[in-house]
Amino acid sequence: MHLDPFMPTILAVLLVVFCLSFVLKRLGQSGPIASTIAGIVIGASGFGFLTNVELVSRIGSFGVILLLFYIGLEVKLKDLIDNWRLAVIGTFIQIFVSVLVVTGLGFFLDWSLSRSLLLGFVISLSSTALCLDYLQARNLLQSSVGRDVVTVLLSQDVAVVPMMIILGFLGASQEKFGFGSVILQMSGGLILAVICYLIFRHQDWLSQRLRIDLWDRELQLYFALLFGLSLSVLTAFFGISSALGAFAAGLLIAIIGHEHAIREAIEPFKLVFVSLFFISVGLMVDLSFFWHNYMIILSLSILALLTNTLINALILRMLQRPWLEAWQAGAILAQIGEFSFVLAALGLSSGIIKVEAYYYAIATIACTMLLTPFWITMIRGIVQRLTFGNNASIEPT
Repeated sequence: MHLDPFMPTILAVLLVVFCLSFVLKRLGQSGPIASTIAGIVIGASGFGFLTNVELVSRIGSFGVILLLFYIGLEVKLKDLIDNWRLAVIGTFIQIFVSVLVVTGLGFFLDWSLSRSLLLGFVISLSSTALCLDYLQARNLLQSSVGRDVVTVLLSQDVAVVPMMIILGFLGASQEKFGFGSVILQMSGGLILAVICYLIFRHQDWLSQRLRIDLWDRELQLYFALLFGLSLSVLTAFFGISSALGAFAAGLLIAIIGHEHAIREAIEPFKLVFVSLFFISVGLMVDLSFFWHNYMIILSLSILALLTNTLINALILRMLQRPWLEAWQAGAILAQIGEFSFVLAALGLSSGIIKVEAYYYAIATIACTMLLTPFWITMIRGIVQRLTFGNNASIEPT
């Protein structure tokens, strides 16, 4: 049988990912960090095993959709409704202050308003995949800290839509945006709300007639993919985040009451595709650019981590969260997220930023992701020493 020339590449990629994951997990690091480093090693800046960033990025984006669908199965709708102040007021303040800080910095660096606005939006978004992986690994999703973090992440995902519209108007491609796109998005939001209401209203009837838990694993998997991707495609068609549609699909299945069966069916696929997403992040990093500008990139990364931690912690404290939980949630949300790659690419294509600024943005986003485990550990240690001493723990029970 003829050997497919792509097979050795796949073998090399799997070997690198496995070895790095094995070593880094022994050192207490997470799977996404290992996958990101693996992407750097196998990409154009490393051994050059895999250079098709667009292909891996597209596959990885599907992983983010699966992850949000999976989280929707675990999150309780009542908790999100009860947390509306953080979702609406808290997230608005967080984005506004981030933009304000960057605009102030841009004033001294002679940046245009559109560039400051873009970079403010970029640093205001946290990594949904990285944060949720951290919460899952430590069984914190159902804790008060986990609920706050998930609420902020989902609110930021929703906020990406108006961000893209604003940047479209400010950039050279503003003809692509207009009143029609706003109406389309509002219509999509209304349709999604109606679907959620109808399923919530008739959950008992649906639960009795749709016995997903009695199907075999193959049918459970197909149903999960069909339902999750249907709402993802629907929201994407109306210009809303496809990840948000996947999350809504998970919530709705949880309301019907068969989330355990579906969660078990998609678990292996979620792990693989989320890993591919973080590999794609590593592939985008240009190591030569990083080494030539590492002082600036590291400074920007630390500034972003510090700014996001302070903003989120103070907002949570303002909403009457205990200081310890506020600081922990702030540290978890400190990194810059995956949707920031989308905004940076939009800024480049619309002429808001130049190629060099885009490379800085990509390197800084990836750097904050890689520094996240160390940053959380450091913030936790500082808060423990300042508040309770070395024997205290701020991990919620």
